[in-house]
Amino acid sequence: MMIMKQNKGILFVAHGSPNKEANDFIIDLAHQLADESKMAITPAFLNGNPVSIEEGFKNLVKKGLNKIDIFPYFLTPGGHTQRDIPALVENLKIQYPSIQINLLEPIGLQKPILEFILKCF
Repeated sequence: MMIMKQNKGILFVAHGSPNKEANDFIIDLAHQLADESKMAITPAFLNGNPVSIEEGFKNLVKKGLNKIDIFPYFLTPGGHTQRDIPALVENLKIQYPSIQINLLEPIGLQKPILEFILKCF
Protein backbone atom coordinates (compact mmCIF):
# COMPACT_ATOMS: atom_id res chain seq x y z
CA MET A 1 0.00 0.00 0.00
CA MET A 2 1.36 3.40 -0.99
CA ILE A 3 1.37 6.04 1.75
CA MET A 4 0.88 9.48 0.26
CA LYS A 5 3.33 12.14 1.29
CA GLN A 6 0.78 14.95 1.01
CA ASN A 7 -2.66 15.79 -0.32
CA LYS A 8 -1.21 16.54 -3.74
CA GLY A 9 -1.13 14.42 -6.85
CA ILE A 10 0.75 14.55 -10.12
CA LEU A 11 -0.83 13.93 -13.50
CA PHE A 12 2.10 12.68 -15.60
CA VAL A 13 1.10 13.59 -19.17
CA ALA A 14 2.81 12.11 -22.22
CA HIS A 15 1.85 12.30 -25.89
CA GLY A 16 0.82 8.68 -26.25
CA SER A 17 1.49 6.31 -29.08
CA PRO A 18 -0.19 3.58 -31.09
CA ASN A 19 2.82 1.52 -29.94
CA LYS A 20 1.79 -0.29 -26.73
CA GLU A 21 5.41 -0.67 -25.58
CA ALA A 22 5.91 3.10 -25.70
CA ASN A 23 2.80 3.68 -23.59
CA ASP A 24 3.79 0.90 -21.19
CA PHE A 25 7.16 2.62 -20.71
CA ILE A 26 5.39 5.82 -19.59
CA ILE A 27 3.04 3.91 -17.31
CA ASP A 28 5.97 2.06 -15.71
CA LEU A 29 7.91 5.32 -15.31
CA ALA A 30 4.95 7.01 -13.59
CA HIS A 31 4.56 4.04 -11.23
CA GLN A 32 8.29 4.07 -10.39
CA LEU A 33 8.11 7.80 -9.67
CA ALA A 34 5.08 7.24 -7.44
CA ASP A 35 6.86 4.48 -5.53
CA GLU A 36 10.02 6.56 -5.04
CA SER A 37 8.25 9.80 -4.10
CA LYS A 38 5.38 8.27 -2.08
CA MET A 39 3.08 10.62 -4.01
CA ALA A 40 -0.01 9.86 -6.06
CA ILE A 41 1.27 9.98 -9.65
CA THR A 42 -1.05 8.94 -12.44
CA PRO A 43 -0.05 8.59 -16.10
CA ALA A 44 -2.24 10.11 -18.81
CA PHE A 45 -1.90 10.57 -22.53
CA LEU A 46 -2.71 13.51 -24.75
CA ASN A 47 -4.01 11.20 -27.46
CA GLY A 48 -6.17 9.39 -24.88
CA ASN A 49 -4.54 6.00 -25.44
CA PRO A 50 -4.77 4.18 -23.04
CA VAL A 51 -5.80 6.86 -20.47
CA SER A 52 -6.91 10.39 -21.37
CA ILE A 53 -5.91 13.48 -19.42
CA GLU A 54 -9.49 13.81 -18.21
CA GLU A 55 -9.63 10.17 -17.03
CA GLY A 56 -6.28 10.43 -15.26
CA PHE A 57 -7.34 13.65 -13.57
CA LYS A 58 -10.61 12.07 -12.38
CA ASN A 59 -8.63 9.16 -10.94
CA LEU A 60 -6.60 11.59 -8.81
CA VAL A 61 -9.72 13.47 -7.69
CA LYS A 62 -11.33 10.16 -6.64
CA LYS A 63 -8.37 9.66 -4.28
CA GLY A 64 -9.45 12.79 -2.41
CA LEU A 65 -6.61 15.00 -3.61
CA ASN A 66 -7.29 18.73 -3.74
CA LYS A 67 -4.01 19.86 -5.33
CA ILE A 68 -2.98 18.42 -8.68
CA ASP A 69 0.14 19.34 -10.63
CA ILE A 70 0.04 18.50 -14.31
CA PHE A 71 3.49 17.53 -15.54
CA PRO A 72 3.89 17.50 -19.35
CA TYR A 73 6.51 14.85 -20.09
CA PHE A 74 7.60 16.61 -23.27
CA LEU A 75 11.14 17.66 -24.14
CA THR A 76 10.32 20.84 -26.01
CA PRO A 77 7.67 23.53 -25.94
CA GLY A 78 5.31 23.33 -28.88
CA GLY A 79 1.68 23.13 -29.88
CA HIS A 80 0.83 20.47 -27.33
CA THR A 81 2.52 22.18 -24.36
CA GLN A 82 1.62 25.73 -25.35
CA ARG A 83 -1.90 25.23 -26.69
CA ASP A 84 -3.48 21.78 -26.33
CA ILE A 85 -2.59 20.89 -22.75
CA PRO A 86 -3.24 24.42 -21.38
CA ALA A 87 -6.69 24.37 -23.02
CA LEU A 88 -7.47 21.03 -21.37
CA VAL A 89 -6.22 22.39 -18.03
CA GLU A 90 -8.48 25.43 -18.32
CA ASN A 91 -11.46 23.12 -18.90
CA LEU A 92 -10.49 21.07 -15.85
CA LYS A 93 -10.30 24.25 -13.74
CA ILE A 94 -13.86 25.10 -14.79
CA GLN A 95 -15.13 21.56 -14.09
CA TYR A 96 -13.29 21.27 -10.76
CA PRO A 97 -13.22 24.74 -9.15
CA SER A 98 -12.42 23.31 -5.70
CA ILE A 99 -9.23 21.61 -6.95
CA GLN A 100 -6.00 23.61 -7.09
CA ILE A 101 -4.50 22.82 -10.51
CA ASN A 102 -0.97 23.79 -11.51
CA LEU A 103 0.44 23.24 -15.00
CA LEU A 104 4.20 22.66 -14.84
CA GLU A 105 6.81 23.39 -17.54
CA PRO A 106 7.83 20.72 -20.09
CA ILE A 107 10.68 18.53 -18.91
CA GLY A 108 13.19 19.95 -21.39
CA LEU A 109 13.08 23.35 -19.74
CA GLN A 110 14.20 22.06 -16.35
CA LYS A 111 17.77 22.92 -15.33
CA PRO A 112 18.70 19.37 -14.21
CA ILE A 113 17.91 18.12 -17.72
CA LEU A 114 20.23 20.72 -19.23
CA GLU A 115 22.96 19.71 -16.79
CA PHE A 116 22.43 16.03 -17.60
CA ILE A 117 22.73 16.66 -21.34
CA LEU A 118 25.94 18.64 -20.85
CA LYS A 119 27.44 15.72 -18.91
CA CYS A 120 26.75 13.44 -21.89
CA PHE A 121 29.13 15.39 -24.16
